[in-house]
Amino acid sequence: DSIIVEEGTGELLELCRALEQMRVKLKESVYLQQKFDDNRSFLISSISHDLRTPVTSIKGYIEGIIDGVANTEEKQKQYLLTAHRKTELMNSMIDDLLLFSKLDMKQLPFHLREINVIAYIEDCMTEHETLFQERGVKTWLQLEQINVQTVQIDPERFMRVLQNVIDNALLYNDKEQPCIDFMLRETYSSIVLEIKDNGNG
Repeated sequence: DSIIVEEGTGELLELCRALEQMRVKLKESVYLQQKFDDNRSFLISSISHDLRTPVTSIKGYIEGIIDGVANTEEKQKQYLLTAHRKTELMNSMIDDLLLFSKLDMKQLPFHLREINVIAYIEDCMTEHETLFQERGVKTWLQLEQINVQTVQIDPERFMRVLQNVIDNALLYNDKEQPCIDFMLRETYSSIVLEIKDNGNG
């Protein structure tokens, strides 16, 4: 945290300047590593917390069958179907943990392809059209002037990212008329996709 004053002449000045640049880079490196560790801890804590909910639910439904609360065949089937849905949710969460582990260890292969980003986002919205209709979701796609329309991405993995964002936008939205807005815009060095919903934040 102590600034190395750039003073003196000739080689001494160059040395001071080089040490100050090194100090700044080291400080940035420490900050980024700390932020990465904090994000990792938060992610693991969040997924662990989220896993507890379906486990508790499955336990409750199974106990309901064992204790005779589900005393008809129809009710038992309903309990089992609900428990089965919860196990599928848990599988998805465990997949997220494994994915994070592979990313963390840089063992996840990406299969990059050049795709038309506008067509890709439109296809994504079309794939979710039935879900949006069922949930009464209003969607809107805004396209700012995009000159370079192709990008290098892994389409399947990027679609999973979009799926997670859309799922969260719906899961935490308590409005009568949920809205999800998609916006594509171009910057000097990239194409930016922004997704905004009218939920709690």
